[in-house]
Amino acid sequence: MRLEGSDVSPDLVYQPDQFIDCSQIRREDHQRTLLSRRLHEAMSQWMSTTAPSRAPCLFDSHRTRSPPALSQAFPSTPLESGLRPAPLCSWTVGKGGCTMSGSPPVHFVEVTTRALEGLPDARGDSVRSMLAADHGIEVGDVRVSLGYQVQAEMTPEQIERTVYDLFADPVIEQASCNGALLGITGIFPSTPEAAIQVGFKPGVTDNAGQAGLDGLLTLYPKLRNAAQVATSRTYMFWGVPERIELSQLANTLHNPMIERCAYADADDCAGGRWPSLPFPARPPAVFAEPAAIDLEVNDEELQEISETGLLALNLNEMHAIQAHYRSPEVRAVREGLGLPPNAPTDAELECLAQTWSEHCSHKIFAALINHKDNETGRTKQIDSLFKTHIMSPTLDIQKEVDWLLSVFHDNSGVIAWNDDWSLCMKAETHNSPSALDPFGGAITGIVGVNRDILGTGLGARPIANTDVFCFGPPDYNGKLP
Repeated sequence: MRLEGSDVSPDLVYQPDQFIDCSQIRREDHQRTLLSRRLHEAMSQWMSTTAPSRAPCLFDSHRTRSPPALSQAFPSTPLESGLRPAPLCSWTVGKGGCTMSGSPPVHFVEVTTRALEGLPDARGDSVRSMLAADHGIEVGDVRVSLGYQVQAEMTPEQIERTVYDLFADPVIEQASCNGALLGITGIFPSTPEAAIQVGFKPGVTDNAGQAGLDGLLTLYPKLRNAAQVATSRTYMFWGVPERIELSQLANTLHNPMIERCAYADADDCAGGRWPSLPFPARPPAVFAEPAAIDLEVNDEELQEISETGLLALNLNEMHAIQAHYRSPEVRAVREGLGLPPNAPTDAELECLAQTWSEHCSHKIFAALINHKDNETGRTKQIDSLFKTHIMSPTLDIQKEVDWLLSVFHDNSGVIAWNDDWSLCMKAETHNSPSALDPFGGAITGIVGVNRDILGTGLGARPIANTDVFCFGPPDYNGKLP
């Protein structure tokens, strides 16, 4: 079993072939506090000698022999026959779950489609079709389960009562609590050949998790400000071609920029070792004093400041910033505010870089462009492509027609469709974020234009999206601007 994602803390992962045998921890009595302390000591000793290169989950019901007190700490309260709870990623033992030090216990709810006649696993079928159409990978079958990690001061009984009210539809879905569905006989046709679990990295917005948290707080309002919900997806595969590496399969199912991935191969699955991601706990915020950046340097060092700080500011822009902070008036104001008088802080440079970025200010659209017609040899200067070739012609046309109701004023352009209806249209460029993160960059543009339709006038209703790709000549081999 392997874990993908460099952000995972070493104290949250272990190698499954070096698991802790809890039955070997000597105990003098049955107090959970003593067991917790000894378990912590054993874990610390093990962690100091083991490289954190493989998968998560301290206590796996298929890998660990629990002493009587551990079984008492985690009473068997299965939702499905044959399942016993397996706490996730814990250092501290407590009734109903395992916790990181100082954190509420984490309970795991897993949901999948019931194997009923005429009821397909739509998520699994979609993944199978995607693999075949987009990657040329033909697999026999794919099943998908949804996971919900609930970090809250709740008992297993409370979680169980919540499962079919909040996380699962009892008619078409079945669920487990504090254990893996793969460990239950009869849920799936056979042991899968591979299993891949995907979840968000700490700090990434989890919309489904937030919806689950909203529902949880509706049912248990006293948990407010003391509960979190994180989601994951587990993909199970049958009939995987031998030529396909599991890491290759995993890479088609997660975005490493925002997601983590754990996977189990055929041997792991046969041994009951399923992928299990730790709860994506956010690291504590660390405050750092803003650092003053000395701009009284030569041009080469100015460019290095931009490149090292990933500011994407050219030398002319760095000169403009340098000149601003040389102004006596600016220095006097900054000194009065307790800021470094003759140098910007790193935070200020970040703000300027963002505001002046192509994404935010459309510098190419607004730039002075010297254009040469290669056929006629004539040259001309274009003062803003946007104003010259988009805005100006549109305003000229508006003088001649009565159906351009609103242009360049509201969140979208509005034209008259007929006497009763108007049509709003909005386009948005997203080359830069899409180049960094294709899915995230593109979806930002999609939700942005839908938002702007909703925010036009007193509000309009989105009815359709368009998808337009614009490319330069693919055979162009000249110097790029």
